[in-house]
Amino acid sequence: MYNDLVATDSTLLFGELLPIIRIMIVQLVRRRFIHQLITPVLVISVQGLKTRVIEAYFDGQELVVRRSKLYDFTHGNNEAFKVFAEWYMGKPRGITDTAPVPES
Repeated sequence: MYNDLVATDSTLLFGELLPIIRIMIVQLVRRRFIHQLITPVLVISVQGLKTRVIEAYFDGQELVVRRSKLYDFTHGNNEAFKVFAEWYMGKPRGITDTAPVPES
């Protein structure tokens, strides 16, 4: 989604959050994911030459969103390329067919 807002490290834009929620809903109604209660989503958010990784999932009670800082790719950024490669090549972890039990 495009908008003319400028993100910062401490903000999350509506245009980043809405696609995440839409992806989760679509995944939850697909037949092959019918037994999954947690739908993790990994998104690469590109805003001009600034980019960040956003990871989100619904734990049964609330939407959990984690994001990296914004990386500037104006002049090539070896640190940023390394971070994005680690996220992209990383293996998923966790159990998605049961929701966590809330502590009482």
